[in-house]
Amino acid sequence: MRVWVYRLAGVACVGAERGRRLSIDLRGAKAIEAMGEPLELRHRDELRAIIRRYRPGLSEYSFANLYLFRATHRYHFHRGDLPLISGVTYDGRAHLMPLFDWSTDRAEVVELARRWNAILYPVAEADLFEAAGFGVSDNAEDADYLYSAGAMAAYRGALLKPKRQLAMAFELSARPTVEPADAANAPELLRVLEGWLSDVQRPIERTDYAASLEAIEHREALGLFGLLARDAAGEPLAFVLASEVADDMAAVHFAKARRHPAGALPFLFRAFAREHGRAYPVLNFEQDLGNPGFRQNKRSFAPMRLARKYRLAPVA
Repeated sequence: MRVWVYRLAGVACVGAERGRRLSIDLRGAKAIEAMGEPLELRHRDELRAIIRRYRPGLSEYSFANLYLFRATHRYHFHRGDLPLISGVTYDGRAHLMPLFDWSTDRAEVVELARRWNAILYPVAEADLFEAAGFGVSDNAEDADYLYSAGAMAAYRGALLKPKRQLAMAFELSARPTVEPADAANAPELLRVLEGWLSDVQRPIERTDYAASLEAIEHREALGLFGLLARDAAGEPLAFVLASEVADDMAAVHFAKARRHPAGALPFLFRAFAREHGRAYPVLNFEQDLGNPGFRQNKRSFAPMRLARKYRLAPVA
């Protein structure tokens, strides 16, 4: 085993090289963050290329998701032969998110997590492995909700009958038109967002308003695509913005609608599934964050399965 020393941002760092190396100091959370770079829009092309090489079908594996929630999770990008994202989970655990195939290169990142007392997260079920001194767990609120685009495009069956009825009622009351979300209608997306914020009557800091606003402003740069619904008078009522997270999967990152008339989102989800379901037969509606309202709503659309996200954590 060879010892290597390198410098970044004026800090000397010592580590051990076994094959390919991680370009991160192993001495603690602050040191690791200092050795990485706060995730920014300038990392887009580099990270997109890296992520395309390893995509386990989890919503975090999207540059759009990483960028838009970079402040919430304190995301940092760590270059190297084995690139990583470091951050903090919603429940406050420091974590490492490898951006490479776990099947062959595990020893270095396991050692890093051990020394930093960080969890490896999110780990897809197919990528689980045993590591001495590590325990495996998962939190139900972290799991992504996965839906069949074909089922959502038709709302067939008893379970989806309420959604079919809501979509039909919205069509009758609003006589809506649907168009792709693009630069030309960005002001209308913003009007929906502002109206939604007014309707929910929550403090802005307790919503995802800031991330939604950035998604609208940087839609093209982030590779986001979606739909906007207007009523017969041309008033914007709802939008959906999504991005590709796997060859056959799109993650719906933002779905906003005015409270009245009811049924805008069931209608727009169906329209989105019809428009993009051929390219993306699986739709990922992300996690419920432990919010009972989110959980009830996501379950009401009859997911075909939940994509559990595992944590590998050092045990004392």
